[in-house]
Amino acid sequence: MELSSRVTTEYKNAPLIEYLAGRFKYLSRDEWVERIKSGAITLNKELCQPDSVVKQGDWVTYNAPDRSPPRRDYTILFEDDYLLGVDKAPHLLVHASGPYIQENLIYQLRTWNEPPLPDTHLINRLDRETSGVILIAKGKPMLRIMSQQFAETAVQKTYLALVDGVMKKSNGVIERGILQLPKDDGPPKYVVSDAPEAKAATTHFVLVEIIGETYSLVRLFPKTGRTHQLRVHMASIGHPIVGDKVYGRSSNIDRQLLHCHSNTFVHPKTEKKMTIAAPIPADMQAVIDEARSG
Repeated sequence: MELSSRVTTEYKNAPLIEYLAGRFKYLSRDEWVERIKSGAITLNKELCQPDSVVKQGDWVTYNAPDRSPPRRDYTILFEDDYLLGVDKAPHLLVHASGPYIQENLIYQLRTWNEPPLPDTHLINRLDRETSGVILIAKGKPMLRIMSQQFAETAVQKTYLALVDGVMKKSNGVIERGILQLPKDDGPPKYVVSDAPEAKAATTHFVLVEIIGETYSLVRLFPKTGRTHQLRVHMASIGHPIVGDKVYGRSSNIDRQLLHCHSNTFVHPKTEKKMTIAAPIPADMQAVIDEARSG
């Protein structure tokens, strides 16, 4: 599989190894050197050396080894000529990131689905650890239409979350702006904030069930679509999502137990209101069942 990139101004007149190691950190410097020397890397379609100088606009191509098709980590819930509704498993990235060139939802749909769906595009996204409903457009025109629905908050999204602690309120609204903290070496982190630069965010919540003396199962309705909104909002009221490594409490659970249960929207072609829903995944249900029995 050939992966090509174009040299940006940041790396002009730099050695090739500096470009690769600086921009593509999913391999170490030594690993990139090994690949250059093996002939797997070309510069403007010609063999090169680690100290070859790159210029702005040059093409660097990596002939990456193909990997065996992974298990299919999604279930198609709905399909017609225009849209797909997919139930994404936890721990699956929605698009390529770092070394996960093939181990992601959109690549699996385009390449390994039966039949392959090459002209598919993500309409909405979920964090890697979050499971549940993702809408996929077949073609760019449908992507534009559905993206507009999301931008206008015309899509009603419902999440289920297992949160720490016993919630005292049966329902409520969290209206707190969300501010991104300065980036460091870790993942971006967000906090609730009343600062002018914070982005307005609103989440409605409904208590579904108190589970023992440990957890509460809640239904969440985000009215805005800020990054990490549900995770940050629930943590801000003292009930972080179970398993959340960034905003939650220490836990032996390996992922945040947040699940996009359903999306409701008007189909752009049929003009009918429809809901695509995904059941609670097995790992989340297992934690709930254990807490109930304990």
